[in-house]
Amino acid sequence: MGHVNVIWQGDANTVALRAWRMRRRPTTPINVTGPETYEVSWLAAEFGKLLVGAETHRHPGRPVGSTMRVDGQGVRPPSVPLSKMIEWTADWFAAT
Repeated sequence: MGHVNVIWQGDANTVALRAWRMRRRPTTPINVTGPETYEVSWLAAEFGKLLVGAETHRHPGRPVGSTMRVDGQGVRPPSVPLSKMIEWTADWFAAT
């Protein structure tokens, strides 16, 4: 996939817990996502900057055209910005 939506786990948990009180039979699927779509190669480069400490090489290939994107319109603003998610995840990865 060339693009992804991202969401902080705490925000996803909040949506799931709030949806619990709206449960119905038959069930209704709920798609939990972040409000924006990001290029995977850009995200990888951001992690590379934090983990390697230098600008990393971007993959010269092209993402496949048949990606599944989710419309994040109407999604609540995330409680944790993407830059902080990347920083925390890179820090966790470096510590393991």
